[in-house]
Amino acid sequence: ILLTSRRTPPMDLGQWSHVGIDPKSLMVIGVKAAVAHRKAYAPIATHHAWIDTPGPCQSRLASFPYKHVKRPIYPLDLDCLDP
Repeated sequence: ILLTSRRTPPMDLGQWSHVGIDPKSLMVIGVKAAVAHRKAYAPIATHHAWIDTPGPCQSRLASFPYKHVKRPIYPLDLDCLDP
C-alpha cells in the first residue's frame, strides 16, 4: 500500500519508484482516481476495472434517492427514448 500525506492524483508512475517500488513488478495496482491515472498507467496496465463505490460522488445517477423528479428522465432512466 502506497499512501501519501498530501492529496495527490496518481498521474505519474514515479510516485511508486520514488519510494523504492517498481510498479512494473506489481501484479495489481489499485488507484483511487476517475481519469487522472489513465495516461500514466496505460503503458503497464493490461486491464482497467472501474468500480463505482457508494457515496456522494458516485457515477450512477439513478442510485440517488430523488424525490421530486418527473420520470422517466434521461439519464436516470436509460431506456428513456428522448435524451
